[in-house]
Formats: sequence, structure tokens, C-alpha cells
Amino acid sequence: MNSTAMVSEGSSTIPSENPPSEPPRKRRGRGPTRGKRSEKVVSTCGHKLKVEFNNQNRRVIGPNASSFANEMGIVVRSMAPLVVKRWKDIDHAQKMHMIDRWKEKYEFETTKMIEESLDKSMNKQWNEYRCKLHKDFKNVGGIEDIGCAKRSKPNSVAEQKRSEVNKQNRSHKQRVTTQGFKSFAAHAEEMRNESTKELPGQIEFFCDMHFSKGKGWTTPDAENYYKKMLELHISMQNSPMEENQDSLHLTENQICNQVLGKRFGYSEPHKSLSRKMRLDDDAASLENAALRTKVKDLEDQLKNWTDVLSRIPRDILLLVQNDTSQASGSNEDL
Repeated sequence: MNSTAMVSEGSSTIPSENPPSEPPRKRRGRGPTRGKRSEKVVSTCGHKLKVEFNNQNRRVIGPNASSFANEMGIVVRSMAPLVVKRWKDIDHAQKMHMIDRWKEKYEFETTKMIEESLDKSMNKQWNEYRCKLHKDFKNVGGIEDIGCAKRSKPNSVAEQKRSEVNKQNRSHKQRVTTQGFKSFAAHAEEMRNESTKELPGQIEFFCDMHFSKGKGWTTPDAENYYKKMLELHISMQNSPMEENQDSLHLTENQICNQVLGKRFGYSEPHKSLSRKMRLDDDAASLENAALRTKVKDLEDQLKNWTDVLSRIPRDILLLVQNDTSQASGSNEDL
């Protein structure tokens, strides 16, 4: 019930309602990342922030990895053109100009492999930003017509097919990690053994990425995958040495590929830079298998020759004994 107040005007009394209360002010949300923290650190230290890349997959690691990833998103959103359909249609000079912007705050080398890794990361940031803008455009209904967004479908058949495929792929995501937006390579580098300088095994890495002591497993599927990998790993350890000629780390990679599937960028985060590197890794595995087979054949040949050589003194002794017996027999005849 609205309260009323008596307002005196001349000789009459006029009831009037209280003015409606103002709507509650909407809480201001988090704004876009602008990279102010990195600017303050650079201005305070007086030098650029050093960024390190992993030697195996050229991914950013170290204390400045998250800051560098944020700066990458800022530069891509502000400088990358949106009028092109694909990232590879953007001119190479524009991409190098964006890399030069990062060099204003960060210090890193620009080898061919690092440029390939940065180009892939920029492509991912650009695709995600375009997808977000498209969703926002559809939600608001377009600029002038509310029905414009409902009719804003891809024109070509290829674009419609790619859109449906991407939609299905996003819906098939089954596993989430406990590390948030931190990259697999950066987290694996933090788990590197200080004494041996070795990266963690794939099974241990999977458990650390999908299990936390406070909340447990992220999904039931992740727990089932880990149990399968652990069972296979135990069976490989208990198998005879003749059947398990591979090293422990390579065996864990094979187990992860068998259980999780060899999807690019996930099952082998330490070696997930490019298709060429994956093919080189597969070729190296085949070459190692061929070398192991050749070594086994040489060992068998060496064993046969050892048996032959071990019989030579015995055969010589038999020949000497035969010659001696024949000589003694001829002397008796004389």
C-alpha cells in the first residue's frame, strides 16, 4: 500500500502520493583487462619483464606467464582486424606489429618456433573474441532492428557447416581442470623436479590437473580415466623386462594416448606445439622400436657366436686326443 501525505495549498487540503523510489543502482562489474599492472611493474623496475619459453614446446613459462597471456589478449582485441573471416587472411606484417607491441613491456627471443607458437595463441584469442562479439550481437538484437540478429546467419554453406561443427565440439567437452586459465605447459614447468630437472609423468600430471584435496575429482569421467591409466601402468611395471623394453616416461605417454586418445594439445602437453613436432615424435618412436629390434637381433647373433667360440677349445682338444691316439697306435704296429 502506497503511503500518502497531506499537502496544504491555500484553503484546501490535497492528498498526494510519495514520489516513486529510485531503482537500485546496478553494481559495476569487472571491466576489460587493460594491462595496468604490467605497466606499473615495468615503470617501477625500470626494465622489461623477462619471459621464458619451454625448450620442448615453446610455451610461455615462469612468473610472468599469466601477465604475458593477459597482454596478448589486450593486443589482439585492440589491434587485430575483425573484418576478415580467418586468421590466416591477416597480413604477416600486422601480426609482427602486434608482437612488437609485446616487446615494449616484455623481453623474449623471436625465433621461428616461438613465432609459430605466438601465432597459434593469437589465433585462439582472436577466434574467442569474435565468438563473444557475435553472441553479444545476437543477444541485443542488432544495432537498428531487433530481428536483425535472429537472421544473422552465415551466408555460405561452408561457414554454416563450420559453425555447426564448432557448436558440437564445444558441447562435447567432458573434462575440466583445477588450474583455471593457466596453461598446461606453465603448470608442468612448476611441477618440474628440482633435483633431476625432469617434467612430471603424464599420469601424475593428469591427476594433478583434475584432482584437488579439498573438492576431489572435477568429474566422474576424469576419475575413471585415471583409474584405467593407473591399472595399465601397474600392469606394465609387473610385466617381464623382455615385454617392456620402453622407458617409463614413454610408457606413460602410450598409456595416456590409449586411454584419453591422442588429441592435439591435451594428451601430451609437453610436446604440443605443432603437427610437425607430433610427427617427429611419432617417427622417433618408430625409429626407437626399429633400433630395439635391431639390437635384439645383434644380441642373438652375439650369443650364437659365443656358443660357437666356447665349443672351439673342446673341439681342438678332441682333435689333439684323436691325433695322439692314432700316433700311439702306429708306434705299436711298428
